[in-house]
Parts: sequence; structure tokens; C-alpha cells
Amino acid sequence: TVNEFRLDQGLDEYENVNQGWIDILMKSASWATVGGPHHQEIPPQVKQMFFMVSTDVGKFRQFVFGTRFLETYEIDPEAVEILKKDDSALLLLGFDWLKSVMFREPTIAMKEKVLQTAIAKAREELGTG
Repeated sequence: TVNEFRLDQGLDEYENVNQGWIDILMKSASWATVGGPHHQEIPPQVKQMFFMVSTDVGKFRQFVFGTRFLETYEIDPEAVEILKKDDSALLLLGFDWLKSVMFREPTIAMKEKVLQTAIAKAREELGTG
């Protein structure tokens, strides 16, 4: 049957990962025509992050585990263990992270302490703290 073929070929996992790309690419295309959040251009640093996630899963894994990423974002400890070995899970995390960074979607949460520090710093820079 079609369902048996799809299962045998692993298409459900492929489509799950593919849907993440489609979401990001469609929003990026929209960004190119109407502008990003607050009609901003895509900053060069965000473009670099996009290319890292989209072209080099190993480099993204190094980024997640070799920087303050896990200290910054709320990632379940069980998920952390899966991310060490599972490229598909890591890609899905990358999609959520990109959606958060690029489009300000609530797909991945910052840790409360990090968020409060960022808010305090922004207030200080604005002179309202």
C-alpha cells in the first residue's frame, strides 16, 4: 500500500524535516519582498546562522555544545542527549532556533535568568533602568 511504502522509505521523517525548511524558506522569501520583523533587512550574522544550520549539521552541533547555547536556551536534558547523536533532531532544533532568531517566533525559550539580564541591559542602554 501507499502507507507501507511511505513507512518503508522513511518519508514521514523526511517530510517532518522538509516542513521545517519550507516554513523558513517561505518566510525568508516573504522577508525579501516585504521586509522582516519591523521591515528590517536580514542582518549578516543571521544569514551566517542560517547557512550554518542549513549546510553543516556538524558545525551546528559544535555551536550548540561548544558555546553558551545550552546555557541560554531552555532545552530539556533528555533532548540534549538525543541532540548529541541524532542529526534529524538537531535539524529540528535548528529550525526552531532560526524561527526564533529570524522571525521572533516563540519556538524556543530563553532561560529566565538570561532573559532578565537582557532586559536589564536594554533598559540600561535606553537610560530607563
